[in-house]
Amino acid sequence: MANIVNSYDNTDELIKRFPVEHPTYVADGIGKSIQNRLLTGFENWNRGFDAWKAWGDILYTPDSIYNVHGARLTLAEYQAAMDITLKKVNIQMGAFHDMIICDDWTAIRYDITTIAGGREIPGSVMEFVNFKDYGKDLGTRVVEGWGAPKDSGYYGMAMFQGDA
Repeated sequence: MANIVNSYDNTDELIKRFPVEHPTYVADGIGKSIQNRLLTGFENWNRGFDAWKAWGDILYTPDSIYNVHGARLTLAEYQAAMDITLKKVNIQMGAFHDMIICDDWTAIRYDITTIAGGREIPGSVMEFVNFKDYGKDLGTRVVEGWGAPKDSGYYGMAMFQGDA
C-alpha cells in the first residue's frame, strides 16, 4: 500500500512545505478543510503515482468530475490518464501563487516542474474546484474541478464557458 498523508491536523506543517505567495484569510469549517485537502494533495502527489492514486480515492468520490485540457473525466478516467502521463514524465508540485477559498469553492494557481528526458521544465497551473463536506466518515471531497497548465491555451478557462 502507498504511504500517504491524510490528516486535517497537519495544515501548519504542510503550508511550510508548500507556501502560498498571496494567501487569503481562510475561515474555519469547510474552508479550513479545503485548505488542508489542497496542501495534502500536493504532498501526496509528490510522493509518486501510487500515493497520489490512493489519495485520489480519498479526495474524490466515484462521481467526482475533473475537467482538464478540455476533457471531462471521471475519477477512474483521470487516474488512468495520469498513470499514462506519469510513466513518461515526472511532475512535481511547487509553491502556490494564489489560494482563494470562498465557501465550498476554491481558485488556486501554483507552480509545477515537469521532468522529462533529463530536463526540468517549469510551469504554472490554474484550477477552480468545488468541494463538498460529506461528514465525519468521508470528509471534504471534490465535486468537480477545472484545471489547465498556463501554456496549454486553456489557462483562461474560456473552454469551460457554456454556449448559453
